[in-house]
Amino acid sequence: PKYMDEPGAAPHLYNPQGLGPQTRTVWFTEGELDALILWQYGVHAIGVPGASVFGIPEFKLAWSLLWEKSNLVAAIDNDEAGNRAAHALVEVYGDRVRRLVLPEGMDVNDMHLKDPDGLRELIESV
Repeated sequence: PKYMDEPGAAPHLYNPQGLGPQTRTVWFTEGELDALILWQYGVHAIGVPGASVFGIPEFKLAWSLLWEKSNLVAAIDNDEAGNRAAHALVEVYGDRVRRLVLPEGMDVNDMHLKDPDGLRELIESV
């Protein structure tokens, strides 16, 4: 695994500083590294420890309260798990969710390494 927690550790949000109920737009990534990459592009992103977290009922409830007035951007891997995660966000937030559509099979870091100008264009298009 890329990231390891202690056995039995609860899932957590990575880098939520400065985000909360008054935040206009919240960007979610699948993993800490992708959140850090987006911060380099001026995007205040939160990392979650894997796509499966988006479907956990406790997270859905907590997030629905925390970001009830925010728009959301799913900057999640463009794969099967990422598509399920984006769908889980849409279930909670409806049309307030946008998707950063990366090339198939890529995540934010992959795109940054392969085509940083293309990633910047994608970010600006959202």
